[in-house]
Amino acid sequence: MDLKEEFSFLHKLGLSVAVFGKHLKKSYRSPGELILFIIITRLVGDELCYQDTLPEGEHSGRVWRATKNFSDLITLNRKFLLGQIPETPYHRGQIDKETIPLVPGLLKLHDFGLFTIGSQLYDHEVDKNGNELREWQQKPCVSFIVSGKDVSYLEFFKKLKERADIVVAAQELCPFRIVDGSHGLHNVTRVRTADNNKDLEIAQWKCYGSVCSNNDRSFLVSKYFPAMGQGKPVFFDVAVSEWGFQLDVLDVIEEVVSGLDRPLMF
Repeated sequence: MDLKEEFSFLHKLGLSVAVFGKHLKKSYRSPGELILFIIITRLVGDELCYQDTLPEGEHSGRVWRATKNFSDLITLNRKFLLGQIPETPYHRGQIDKETIPLVPGLLKLHDFGLFTIGSQLYDHEVDKNGNELREWQQKPCVSFIVSGKDVSYLEFFKKLKERADIVVAAQELCPFRIVDGSHGLHNVTRVRTADNNKDLEIAQWKCYGSVCSNNDRSFLVSKYFPAMGQGKPVFFDVAVSEWGFQLDVLDVIEEVVSGLDRPLMF
C-alpha cells in the first residue's frame, strides 16, 4: 500500500494526516528511504498522535521555546531562511533547494510581521521513469502565522479574499476558531501517469498535496512556539486558485499587507 492509499485508509477512519518533509516530491517520484514528519489528528481537530522521526536539536526546540514574543520568533525564522541556523521545529534541516528562489520574497513578508511556515513554487514537469510517463504540477502557495492581537488581520483577510486569482483560509489558534469566509480544502499538487503522451493527456489526476484544510493547528503554539500565545496568533493559507497560473503569490501578499490602513502588529 503506497502513501496515498495509507492516507485514504486513515481518512476513512475519521483521521486527518498532515505530512512535512524535505522535497516531498521525492516521496512520489523516486525510490529510496525518506524521513517524513507526520501529524495525525481526528477530523474534528483533537490531536491524537505526533510522530517525529528526528531527534530534537538545539535549533529545533529549546531556542524557539525560549523566545519571549512574536518579534523574537520572526527574527529566528529570518535567520533560518538566511541559513544562519540549521533547522526549525517545522522543518528539520536546512531549506530545500527548490525554496531558495522564494527566500527574498519570504524575507519581505517577515518585514511585515508574517511568520512563514511553508511554501512552494509553480512547477509543471513531465518526465519518464522506465516505461512510464509522469506529469507533475504545483500551484504556488504559502502558509504563515500573524499576530491577531488587534483586528487588523481581519482587514488583511478580507482584502486577500477580494482577489479572484487566489484562495485564502485563516484560523485563530488560541483558542482555535476557523475565520468565517475561509476557503475549503484546495489542491495545490497533483500527478498523473500513463504509458504514452496520448494517454497522459486524458489520464486522471491524483491529488498529492493540499492547503486550506482548516485542521486545528493550535499545537504549533503549545508545542513549539509558546511565545505566540500572547499575540493571539492567526494561521493563514494562501494559494493560487487555478492550475497553470504562474502568479507570484508572495508579491500579491506583500502588495495587500503593505496597503493596510493599520499595520499587522508583532
